[in-house]
Amino acid sequence: MSHTEIYPVGIHADKARRNFEQRVVNKVPKSEYKPYTDRDLGDSTRVWGYREKGKGTWRQISEGDYFIFYPGNLTYKYTSEIIGREHNPELGSRLFETPDENFEYIVYLGSLHEISIDSEILHREYAGYNIGHPVKSQPFNDTAYEEILHRYESVEGYLEAHLEQSDVSLTEKSSQSGIRSKATVSSDPDEAAVDLRPPKKSYTVSRSIRNTKIANELKDVYNYKCQVCGEQRKINSSGYAEAHHIHPLGDDPPGPDVKSNLLVLCPNHHADFDFGMLQIDPETLEISHRYEDTVDGSKLIVNPDHNIETKHILYHNKNL
Repeated sequence: MSHTEIYPVGIHADKARRNFEQRVVNKVPKSEYKPYTDRDLGDSTRVWGYREKGKGTWRQISEGDYFIFYPGNLTYKYTSEIIGREHNPELGSRLFETPDENFEYIVYLGSLHEISIDSEILHREYAGYNIGHPVKSQPFNDTAYEEILHRYESVEGYLEAHLEQSDVSLTEKSSQSGIRSKATVSSDPDEAAVDLRPPKKSYTVSRSIRNTKIANELKDVYNYKCQVCGEQRKINSSGYAEAHHIHPLGDDPPGPDVKSNLLVLCPNHHADFDFGMLQIDPETLEISHRYEDTVDGSKLIVNPDHNIETKHILYHNKNL
């Protein structure tokens, strides 16, 4: 099924937030962008950029897709339509703070709109991830889009239902900025709540029941260290890792909920598996990663007591 893609973008880090404010909120004047491109994007335009490691994501982006920006607090706060992209190292060097690596893969954006999307609902309930926040700027999986299309009929309808400014339509390609001043906010909180309330529909969701006991046992085997990078994350001084089903439980046919179909991963590499960024050689267990050089070419860490069935790896590679 063809549909608009959504790309989550984290702007909770200081440098990302500054780039967002300077190049997306405040826009780039024509005098700054025009000397470096043949495109005429008007008196000013909004610009985002990717480094080399984000090249794979940049290649997937198409005009008409949307960015949703995540400043933190488990909430996506802004969205903007993608109106073009180009490989332009000169413009990236001119615009972005790049002391180490240039943002040479450029994305041009249209109007910026305020939204309010609960990232945990989008990530966990819709997409079925174990994370409630963006890790990499990758489009969401088919499970998320099925849920969105079922509830809102289109991606644009989903975004419009979460706009802070209820009289703006994304499908009409509004030319206004979409950023509303505090003076336009209704003083009546009940009235504002009604304006922001998405349409209600009855629906049935089928959930796979997971055996957390076997997942926890396997995490103990690896001491909560990721089988891809070997790192151990900590929360409140305790080890933290996530269990990943190589052949997903929710697929058709579903994968089995057994240790031979499980991997212990850090949140980053769990997300990379979900987004199809990782592939494993079923014979050598060598890892191929689309953009992370420190992982690409290394071998999956496997404890002697953990037997991973080849058929599950083959299934994952076939369905990237």
